[in-house]
Amino acid sequence: ILFVCSKRILHAVKSEGCSSDAVTDRTDNNSLVVRKLKMILHIIEAKKNNHKPILLETYIQNDSIDSVVLEAPVPICGSLDVLTSPQGASVFIDGVNRGTTPLFIDKMLIGQYELCLVKDGCADMIKTIDIVENDTLSIDEVFSPAKEILVKTDRYGDSLFVNDRYV
Repeated sequence: ILFVCSKRILHAVKSEGCSSDAVTDRTDNNSLVVRKLKMILHIIEAKKNNHKPILLETYIQNDSIDSVVLEAPVPICGSLDVLTSPQGASVFIDGVNRGTTPLFIDKMLIGQYELCLVKDGCADMIKTIDIVENDTLSIDEVFSPAKEILVKTDRYGDSLFVNDRYV
């Protein structure tokens, strides 16, 4: 069990053959200290990236509590609305196919993502997007027709990259 208590990482430990609980506390120099819990107010926090932390203030005393139950951290979300002309483009977010346009994604975790729009016969569109809490990011892109390019080389084994992508 991982807790952040008073801005330090604590692991709850039950002593075998002993009636008292203890916690192990990693200090700044990463040494491990075992100490008994005293009747004091503890602030316990559950954290997860892109989620609202959950705080619990509780008094803990030897033999008075076996466990502490915290709600799961709440996701911080926004949404994404993607339109293209023509419609039917595949939408990839961080390399994962999320569907085709028109596409609305609700409850998307906040943060930065790579958006890639792919449509046969058209040039791919790649951009970085930022999803913001309680906001809808609207993307409306018009595809350009793809152009055929002929590449000739006189050396065997050359590699071809377009927009930093191997083709």
